[in-house]
Amino acid sequence: VVDADIAAAEAEVDGHLAQRYAVPVTAAGALPLLKHWALTLLEDLAYGAIPGREVPKHITARVEAVRKQLASAAEGKLSLGAATVPDERPAAAENLLVDGAAPEFQRSDLEAW
Repeated sequence: VVDADIAAAEAEVDGHLAQRYAVPVTAAGALPLLKHWALTLLEDLAYGAIPGREVPKHITARVEAVRKQLASAAEGKLSLGAATVPDERPAAAENLLVDGAAPEFQRSDLEAW
């Protein structure tokens, strides 16, 4: 259960950051902050795993703050320690090769439409 919660917390962090950065982020300067975020989210998951147990208000407040910081990082308003924040996540499409069957319809087949 703990391993699943850790994976879920890390996935949430990566899910936000993937909007702008290549994940997993491995920059040494960013790792302490990312670990802090993941551990805070893990606390919330751990408390929520016990039926009938209420998450303490201070943890709820920290989780809310972490999610706001993650949103800011995803929007480019918060840097992960780089001198400049990337404008957008590098385009992966430049490196993709797509191979498939010949198309059924060509431009000439659709001229009347």
